[in-house]
Parts: sequence; C-alpha cells; structure tokens
Amino acid sequence: MEATNLSKIKREKMIEFLEHLKEKNKDDKSIIAINEIINQLNSTKYGLVWEQHKERVDMELENNIPILSEIKEKKIKTNNNAKYNFLIEGDNLHSLYLLEKTHKGKIDCIYIDPPYNTGGEDFIYNDKIINKEDEYKHSKWLSFMNKRISIAYNLLSKKGCMFISIDEHEMAQLMLRCQELFGEENVEVLIWRKNGKQGNTKIINRIKNTHEYIIIAYKNKEITKFQKMKIFPTWQSTSNPDKDPRGNWMSGNISKEEAKSRKNSPNYYSVTTPSGKTVTREWFIPKEEYEKLANDIVINPDGKEVSRIYFAADGSGIPRIKRFENEEQEFYFDSIIDLLGTFSEAKEELIDIFGDRDIFDTPKPSKMIKELIRIATKKNSTILDFFAGSATTAQAVLELNEEDGGNRNFILCTNNEIDENLTIQYLEENNYIDKIERTKSGKIKNSSIEYSNYTNFITTDQFKEIEKQDDYKELGISRRIAYTRIKNIIKGKESLKYPEGIKANLKYYVTNWIPRNPEDYLLSNALLLHIKEMIELQNAFEIDNEKNVLIFNKDDFKKYITNEKNYDKINKIWVNQNIIFTGEELQKLAKKGFKYMPKEFFGQELKEAAE
Repeated sequence: MEATNLSKIKREKMIEFLEHLKEKNKDDKSIIAINEIINQLNSTKYGLVWEQHKERVDMELENNIPILSEIKEKKIKTNNNAKYNFLIEGDNLHSLYLLEKTHKGKIDCIYIDPPYNTGGEDFIYNDKIINKEDEYKHSKWLSFMNKRISIAYNLLSKKGCMFISIDEHEMAQLMLRCQELFGEENVEVLIWRKNGKQGNTKIINRIKNTHEYIIIAYKNKEITKFQKMKIFPTWQSTSNPDKDPRGNWMSGNISKEEAKSRKNSPNYYSVTTPSGKTVTREWFIPKEEYEKLANDIVINPDGKEVSRIYFAADGSGIPRIKRFENEEQEFYFDSIIDLLGTFSEAKEELIDIFGDRDIFDTPKPSKMIKELIRIATKKNSTILDFFAGSATTAQAVLELNEEDGGNRNFILCTNNEIDENLTIQYLEENNYIDKIERTKSGKIKNSSIEYSNYTNFITTDQFKEIEKQDDYKELGISRRIAYTRIKNIIKGKESLKYPEGIKANLKYYVTNWIPRNPEDYLLSNALLLHIKEMIELQNAFEIDNEKNVLIFNKDDFKKYITNEKNYDKINKIWVNQNIIFTGEELQKLAKKGFKYMPKEFFGQELKEAAE
C-alpha cells in the first residue's frame, strides 16, 4: 500500500478553498493575489525553504548596467605565448553577471571558498556583519549564495564541475541547495583534514574538529572523467640496487600475468629485456609510454645506464617501473583529502609570499587547490574563483601550468574590502582622526572616545571621498593581498618554489556602473567605451590594435583595413554597429570574420533602452 502524502492532501484542500474564494472574489486584485498563493503552494516540495532576501547589488542592477574598466598600471605580461589571466575587483555578483555574458558554458572548473557564516565577522551582508543572534542568518547566507551558484551553474561547461569549501555551519543547507540546482546524482562530498595528525595534550571533552568539507557539484557527472592527482609517496625506501642517481625507489607492477592478459587489448604488446628475452602480455600503460619510460636514462656512479624501467634477475625479469620516494606519483583521487596540505601549511605559505602568516585569516593550501584543478581540467581550461581571497587559486593554476606545460588561465573575482585596523591606521597617519588608544597587545580600544569619533567619521561625506582615493584603495584585499600574491608568483621571489617566477600574463579589472536610462547620452555609446574589456575577458587575450582590432569609426577603418600592411596582420576584428559601410568595405571585413559590438554582450540592455 502506497504511503499517504499528508502534506499533499493538506495542500490540495487549501487550493480547493482558494479556488472557491476566486469564484466569490472576481476583481483583478483578488484574483492575482489568490493565484500567487496557489502558485506558492504548488511549488512546495522536498528541499530547502528559506526567506529570500534582497542585496544592495540586486537593487543596483535594477537601475544600472555593470561594466568593467582596466587598471592598466597593474597589467603584467611576461609570456607572449600564454593566455591572459584576470583579477576582477568588485562585488562578485556584479562580476558573475558579466561573466555570464562572456563565459556561459565555457568554464571547466570552479573553486570557491565562501564565507562560512560562523556567526563571527566572516560574513558581511549589505555592509552589516551577520552574527549568531541574527534570526535570518541562514536565510541571508543562502540568498547570498544561491544567486551566485545559480550563475556559476550556467557558466560551467558540459563536463565542468564546481568545488566548494565549507564547514559544518552551512554544510547541510548548501548540500541541499546544490542537489536541487545540479541534481542529487551530480553532487558529492570530500572531507579535507585541515589539521595534521600530531598529538595534542589539551583535554577535549567531546570531539576535536580537524576537518572541513568540499562539495563537488558536476554539470553532468555521467560524462565527467577525472584525471589522477599527484602526491609524494607516504612510504620511505632504502632500496636502490642499480644506484640510480634519482634516489631510493620501490618497484611497481605495470603488467598483467601472461595467462590473464587479453590479446585483443590495445596495450597487448611485446618488449625485449636486456638479456634478450621477449615478454608478451597486456600492460597497464600504452607502448609509447612504456618506451618513454625505458628511454628515460641516466648514468649511475659506476658509469652504467639506468632507466625508469627495472629488470630483475640480471636483466631477464619481468619489467617493472621505478617509483622514487622523492618524486610525486599519480594516484586516484580519494574522498578523504589527507596528504594535500593543512591549514597550518597554508599559513606557512603566506610567510613565503608576504612575510606575514596573519595577513589572511583563512587560507587554503595551494597544493590541495592545484590537485583539484589537475583532476578536473585539461591543459587549456579556464578556471574561475569568485571568492578569490588571498588568490591561492591563481598560484595553483600557474604552478600546475609550469609543471605540465599547460596553458590554463584563471579568472579571479574579489571585493576590495579594507580591514578596519588598516583604515584606522591610514586615517591616523593622514591626520583625519585622533590616534586611538590601544591595549598592551596592540588591539584597538573600542570603548575609547577616539574610537567613537572614528565610527562617526566613517559615516561622513569626507570619508566617502577618501574611499575614492587610490592610495586608500591599495589597502584593500584585492590590491594588497590577491594582486601582490599573483605578482610575486609571476615575477618571482627568493622564498618561493619558483624563485625566478612563472612566466604568465595578468589584467586587472574593476567593476563599475552605467545607468540603464541615461538622460544626456546614448547608452550604446557609453557601453562602447567598455567593450574592449569584455572582448579581452572572453578571449583571454589583449586588444593590441595589431592582431586584435576594434573599429569604432571610419578613421579606424582606414587605419586598419584600408592600409594593407596593417590589414595583413589582423586576426580578429570587432566593429561599431553604428558605422555604415559600402558593400565592398563589408566584404573586406567579412574576410577577417568580423563581429559587431556591443550586441554580443549588451544586446538585451540596448533593446530595453530602445536602441
């Protein structure tokens, strides 16, 4: 007997009563209100129910169109053959709105480390810290996250996936929302051991919390295949019978027994041992890979050649692969992440990069992010992190490219929030406020008169003008931390893994607004001024007015198209839709496969503005 759905029965009775009310109240206002209630009742199902909240940025989007502007002084270019990476400063919903225009269905991997909503000071919603006493703390966080991961879903490619770091405060809620959005079958959970296994003499009466979670949300799990990760072996060896200068090693099996081998396998082939014996069977690696390993030869201290393939029994044994203890090996990814760095190791990385382990409160180890990206991407993939924080994802992408010769590029989005202590220090040093009393440990005394005066000052118009100053903006998390980390990784620093740097390119954008209904200019003209950044972001290159060209007017046409010398160098062209061309001119543009601008990115907004 099928179980009775009590909720469904109750819902149907309520809807029946509402339909009865509609018969008695036929005015438009009543009909609309009753239909809204019926729709709400019909939408009820298993899953999350929470109070929807509106953010300031939602209201800004109603009356404004987000655009990007480049800070050219922050551009870094050290690799002419690599794609550009991007760091976007501003509200990440603002950035995601634009990315949906340029990267819909094109992102292979997203990693985010959002605020955990612990009730401390980690989650700020509409400029207000959400604390434990806020009765809507969960629904505000879910509203905040839901908007962002919904756009992220649209950005993912068919085989793409999103990794989300989270802890127990919002794990259950986020898991359910991801299952609703991506489908239950497309969501999995990893456990990251954030602390090492070292002993602790501190008395613990319940449970020592040593882990966090990483939710994996696949666009389509069925067609998504992960690569292997790389980690150092957990074992140690004292064996090196052939004195291989690469160090101690253990041998690993790379073939099936002859009797169990499939002769129709593509990896069924013969190899010849140093003694002349032929071994024919099914191998775990293709013949090309076997030959590459066999030909990876070095000279040992005795002057003999030794390779990565080892033959026991005086050169007549079954070939085995050497696995060196000081080289990373390939492993299948496990649901428990235990060997890819800890919170403490992430803090130590901050010392190497910034010389300050406390510059950022909640870093993640770059090794862990690197392996997530390794398993989930190809060598030319685009990786997105829209809670960029200290830019660990950028370091992970750049180091992975350096290791495997990849040409992946990253897009990082972060706000430029400025720590209160830095704001106070800036205002004190520039004589905007009196020096605030500190405790012996150096903490600001919140109870002092000077601090009260400070809180009043930051509400003034004068402070709003200070916030616009470049030297003040340089104190923010995007410029002071994220950008500095990326710059140090690219240009190099003695304390880093790659002290000479990793050759790469970066553009730095900031988000801004253009009114949807301007009074004294054409919207299309205003948008044209910022189309360059959108095209660069979409294509991960630079509009250099040589290979990649924008045609704003007929003078540009003459300069780049009529001039044969310039025309021959062009790869791609974008053309102002307001220029009127002759048939001959259009034909010449068509040979380069030109596109109109800004229809591709702002067509809907222009349509709404009747342009």
